[in-house]
Amino acid sequence: MSATRLTLEVPAWPSARSKRCSTLSRRRSAPNRRPPVSRYRCHRRQCPDCGAITLAPLPDEHAHQFGPQLTALVAYLTVVCRMPRLVVQRFLEGALQIPISLGSTQNAWEETSAAVASP
Repeated sequence: MSATRLTLEVPAWPSARSKRCSTLSRRRSAPNRRPPVSRYRCHRRQCPDCGAITLAPLPDEHAHQFGPQLTALVAYLTVVCRMPRLVVQRFLEGALQIPISLGSTQNAWEETSAAVASP
C-alpha cells in the first residue's frame, strides 16, 4: 500500500512473554477472588420510660451464619463428594480463603439437611 493512501497507522507490539509462557502462566494461576464478608451490628437501646434494654433484631435473611451458596457448597462437598468435614474446612480456608471452624461446617450441613427434610 502506498504511503499516500494511508490514513491511520496503528502499531502492534508483541507481549513481553512468549505465547507459550503466557499460556502456561494462565493455566497455573487461580483467580484471586475475595468473598464478600458483611458484619451486622445489632445495637441496644434503653427505654427512657421503663429502663428496659432492647436489642435490634438481625434481618431474617441474615439469620444464618453463612450465605446460601457457601452452605450449599459445604453440603455438596460433605454429602455428594463424601469429603470429611476437616477436609472441607481445610479446602475452604486454603483454596477459597474462607476461615471456618469445624463446627461451622457441621452446622451448615445440618441446616441444609433440615431444609431438604422439611416439606
